[in-house]
Amino acid sequence: MSQKKILLVEDEKNIRDILKDNLEYEGYTILEAEDGLKGLEIAKNENPDLIILDLMLPQMHGYDFIKQLKKTNPTIPIIIVSAKSEEIDKIKGLDLGADDYITKPFQIRELVSRIKAVFRRYNKTNEYIQNFSFKDFYIDFDKGILYKNNEKIDISFYEFEILKYLIINKNKPVTRNDIVEAVWKAEGAISSRNIDTHIVNLRKLIEDDPADPKYIKTVFRIGYKFEI
Repeated sequence: MSQKKILLVEDEKNIRDILKDNLEYEGYTILEAEDGLKGLEIAKNENPDLIILDLMLPQMHGYDFIKQLKKTNPTIPIIIVSAKSEEIDKIKGLDLGADDYITKPFQIRELVSRIKAVFRRYNKTNEYIQNFSFKDFYIDFDKGILYKNNEKIDISFYEFEILKYLIINKNKPVTRNDIVEAVWKAEGAISSRNIDTHIVNLRKLIEDDPADPKYIKTVFRIGYKFEI
């Protein structure tokens, strides 16, 4: 299993260094950003598995960072780590889409435990994503509806779930077995050829040129990935 990537968005270098050293010791790959704008750029390019976010940042407040991130990378979990300890601050951060909120100062062991808890929750369910948009498409995951230019598009249940799984893991290769286990909830429930047929159908729905797909890419000897 590849190491999970954690992005630290924190303007205080000494805090970043402490977090980096301890989280690398726990086996995570660490990315760093000293302000919100750089953090958004790294999140877009690197697609980390989790973000640890301070609120009082140069260039962009942490709340604005969350709002912008949810437009482009809605599936990345966020843990806020902030000196702002008022209940209203915690409620606002969680309402905007953060997964946890820790008040400074804190113990490293507590942060590590909360990181592991977030990963456990995200490994158990795909329901944390509510909607997603790209090109002319808008996807309402709660209602199971795909729209193109605000018009509802007919899509089968299983192809919708495959698309959802690919988007949740966007820019990351997934195997055909990964898709089967996530969508059919059982290894070997259907054949690889069936998955390939569903992918062909999805490409016909969302790609301008299904023979030369821009979004649903084939990854040689692995499977597929949704690239954006």
